[in-house]
Amino acid sequence: MKAKEVCDRLIEVLESKEYKYLRVNFANPDMVGHTGNIQSGVKAVLTCDECLKRLDEEVRKQKGILLVTADHGNVETMLDKLGKPMTSHTCNPVNLFIRDYDYKGEYVIDESVEHPGLANVTATYINLLGFEQPSFYKPSLIKFI
Repeated sequence: MKAKEVCDRLIEVLESKEYKYLRVNFANPDMVGHTGNIQSGVKAVLTCDECLKRLDEEVRKQKGILLVTADHGNVETMLDKLGKPMTSHTCNPVNLFIRDYDYKGEYVIDESVEHPGLANVTATYINLLGFEQPSFYKPSLIKFI
């Protein structure tokens, strides 16, 4: 897997300031999670942690916004209740982290969103880019004040 190489390239692209929005998928924890090998899972997570740290530093330099989430779990549950390898995706909730280095208090997390989930993330991205999401989208996880 090429997380470090992907991260290097992403930082190059961020430094170019050619794009307003970039999205990346670090697949290491997911792919390694399918093996059931805990030691490899730890290595995959640590690799992605280092990549996220580097990305966060670059986004901070540019006073940008970094969102981190996942579409499902996997590596966080590598053994079943009997101690056997669990190699499938999980249905565990995933977090959404927003690091906005130019935040001026213009929005807050919208606590009124019922059953927030992955379907709400796209509207959130769109709002953070300064646009209103289409009416047929699930609601954003932020509201402007």
